Amino acid sequence: MDKDLIIGGDANYTYDQLKPWIKSIKESGFKGDIALVCTNIKTEELEKIAKEGVNLLLYGKKNEQGEYISSGAAPHVERFFYIWNYLDN
Repeated sequence: MDKDLIIGGDANYTYDQLKPWIKSIKESGFKGDIALVCTNIKTEELEKIAKEGVNLLLYGKKNEQGEYISSGAAPHVERFFYIWNYLDN
């Protein structure tokens, strides 16, 4: 059975900035999956987002803290490759 999906893109956001987006999806009655393609975000922020049940698709190079840092390409363009890859798999 097919399942609905909302997928977003994030670079340089915090959990507090993403919380209204997550909350509005949940309050709408949406029952499908929520995924977020992310780069340039702190580990502690990712942990908070993951606790909300959001599937995280991280990209970029990992730094010493284990955080993903963008390769320098524009995230609003680069995200489409990772969205396509997620949907393809």
